[in-house]
Amino acid sequence: MVSAAVSLLTGYETIDCMNDPLFSSTSPGEFWGERWNRNVQSMLKRAVYKPLRGDGHPSSLAAAATFLASGILHEFCWLILFYRHDDCSTPGTCFEHVRGTHLAFFGWNGLLVAAELFFFGGGGEEVGVEGGVGRMRALMRRN
Repeated sequence: MVSAAVSLLTGYETIDCMNDPLFSSTSPGEFWGERWNRNVQSMLKRAVYKPLRGDGHPSSLAAAATFLASGILHEFCWLILFYRHDDCSTPGTCFEHVRGTHLAFFGWNGLLVAAELFFFGGGGEEVGVEGGVGRMRALMRRN
């Protein structure tokens, strides 16, 4: 709705930042890679994911590194927004940001997407559920 208003007012065509992520996503990879905050996703894909894939790294590693970069970016933004200054002596006057929460959140989601890519395919390869089960069995046999 916001993008439609901006397009109407400026004459520039915009893209929707979100693409119905909560109800249309069928996997963590689709949620993060195609539907949630597509502007930031596009930037991180160009800055982190594609260079790693271009260097020959597996898609699961590139995805995990992209989520790590996103976590660091979010931590930095929260640190800047809620920087504690000297005028926080009275309790309740300043927001207490717990450091590391965004990094943990994006790290966890990065592991989910990396596991999805490793077990069920990605990066141009279609493995499917049967292939994913086969990969899991092969990993279990190694140990």
